Amino acid sequence: MEPNVNCFSDGVTLDQELVYGAVDEYYMEKILPEPGTWVAVEVTTVLNPGHFYVSLPFGKSAIDNLKEKDEIEKKDDWQMNFDQLISEMQEEYSKGSHNEDTTVDKAPGEIVAAKFTSDGKWYRARVLIVEENRLRVFFVDFGNREWLRYNCIKSILPDFLHLPFQAVECFLMHIEPLGAKYNTESKYRFKELVDNKVLVAFVKTRSFNGSIWVDLYDTTGDEDIDIAKVLVSDKLVQDTGSTMTTSSKQSNHSSQTSLILVPG
Repeated sequence: MEPNVNCFSDGVTLDQELVYGAVDEYYMEKILPEPGTWVAVEVTTVLNPGHFYVSLPFGKSAIDNLKEKDEIEKKDDWQMNFDQLISEMQEEYSKGSHNEDTTVDKAPGEIVAAKFTSDGKWYRARVLIVEENRLRVFFVDFGNREWLRYNCIKSILPDFLHLPFQAVECFLMHIEPLGAKYNTESKYRFKELVDNKVLVAFVKTRSFNGSIWVDLYDTTGDEDIDIAKVLVSDKLVQDTGSTMTTSSKQSNHSSQTSLILVPG
């Protein structure tokens, strides 16, 4: 928690209040899988075939451990806790009595409750950009971004911060666009390959800011499918033959979403 201080250019300072921001060390320890492990993932937001966000339905537990009954029960407990958190947020922020009473503006990095336009529900979000009449936020459990009016933003209650943020930024290894950027067809093909599936990812490495680089596989059918190889075979991307791709150099703070999988 850090105090947020508003100060105009003439040096006049407004009120202060405590707000909540992400704790990266806690996030890394609780959520991110170790390099060299196989984990189950669900894609929640697609920016392009090389850059997307996932949630970890079984946490950071390696696939080999999922045969254990205790690990399956942990997944059920996590899903119940997350569903309960979302449900309780709807109940809290749908109250007509829940009005903001503060003279302190929102600040970049602040964690807030934000009302997602597509479904009208409240979710946890991080403020990215503050403008006079609107804010751009990042939904920390899904990976999508949106511009919102101030009436769609509320201060987050500490009760809604006990679960780590669920969205994990991912980069797919060994591919890059055929041209300067990924085309629309490649984005929709990738979405088609990953949508509504529990996939298997092999974690190659992870960064200090919480991103992971993965090989991604669909193991739901009779034969395992290497997602990157399918995109290369379809001539929608090119195989770099290297461990890092050009697209993976983008920051999770600066990239813009062009294709979104809506939170469900």
